Amino acid sequence: YQATCRQRLPVWQLSQIQPGQTMVAVRVDAADPSRVAIDWETPPPSVRMAQGSGNGSAAEVLATGLPCRVIIQQFQPLNMTNPAGVPMFAFALTVMPAGGQPYMIQVGNPVPNEAMPFLFPGSQLPAKVAANEPNGVVIDWAAAARGE
Repeated sequence: YQATCRQRLPVWQLSQIQPGQTMVAVRVDAADPSRVAIDWETPPPSVRMAQGSGNGSAAEVLATGLPCRVIIQQFQPLNMTNPAGVPMFAFALTVMPAGGQPYMIQVGNPVPNEAMPFLFPGSQLPAKVAANEPNGVVIDWAAAARGE
């Protein structure tokens, strides 16, 4: 759920906050869950996505999807991991399907550590797109590492 926290901060802590990107631990009042306070002494929780299967999971799209190319326009970490512990990133991509018109999407994809060198705006990478879902795009990091 969403809650608003109004709390005084020392000036030196302001630099630790980046709107939309910073995760912090909070304390919640059990009697009134709308009352929260940032807990600077506790590290933020590690967020792991639930295990999914079928119906457009990344593994299914990589196995059965149609090949395409993508160009990274923007990316940023989502501060969470997939069920296998691989960091998740948000991407703004230009998708270039074989024989189709390019289009732009926003999507979350796992990025293994060995794929980090491919993360830069303008990077052109192999990907797969779900046959019946044009926004179901998964970057094929293994194919990128092979130079495909």
